[in-house]
Amino acid sequence: MNFNLHDFIKSLNEDRSSLEHPVVPDGLIDCSSLIERLLPLTHDGRALRSDVEYGIAEFTARLLTAVTTSDDGCEDPFGALISLVVVILRLGNEVADRYGDTSLEELLIDALHQDDLRALAREFSAVPMKLDSEGRPSPIPSLLKLFFVSRPITLKMRDGYVQRRKLPYMSEESTESGELRDEDFEVWEQRPPSRKCNLSDFDNLIADCCEGFGDYETFYFDNEDRYHEE
Repeated sequence: MNFNLHDFIKSLNEDRSSLEHPVVPDGLIDCSSLIERLLPLTHDGRALRSDVEYGIAEFTARLLTAVTTSDDGCEDPFGALISLVVVILRLGNEVADRYGDTSLEELLIDALHQDDLRALAREFSAVPMKLDSEGRPSPIPSLLKLFFVSRPITLKMRDGYVQRRKLPYMSEESTESGELRDEDFEVWEQRPPSRKCNLSDFDNLIADCCEGFGDYETFYFDNEDRYHEE
């Protein structure tokens, strides 16, 4: 794909389609690589461990590595900008949709607050550095608080995970008792025997989206009785 960042920005600013003045395209162009490069981030489930030191730094490195490489393996800095914008907008929309009383523009009030950005700029004005093999200065961004400080996962966060990811999928029968009934065995006996398969039989097998959230799952099982009683 011959991607032109300046044309992309110009289109965002100028192209406005309406019934009175529709935008009539001359054809189609495949820009799916701008999104597909994000797939490896959650291919194996959990994308980030925010409660460990340098967890955010590791995720940031994976994110930048993913978005800067095109499908042919070449560096694609212009495409990376668009991919990052997609991530930012999806994060903002997800937060706004989840809480319902917060708009995307209100989130930007705090995320891009002038005082906070100016304070961050002062921190970025003195980034630790080291000299590379050729004697050139190289920054050490992982030593910045933005990247190395961990964010504790609170009980409220774990409870929210259970409310959204577990309870909606629990049937009434399963919440009443964890014991198997005679009817369950009868249904299983009527099923055809399962066929052994290998993971290699599946092309590009994707992990469950909740893979890697073992600490959240442990919290749920430790409090399972309380949730089911409620």
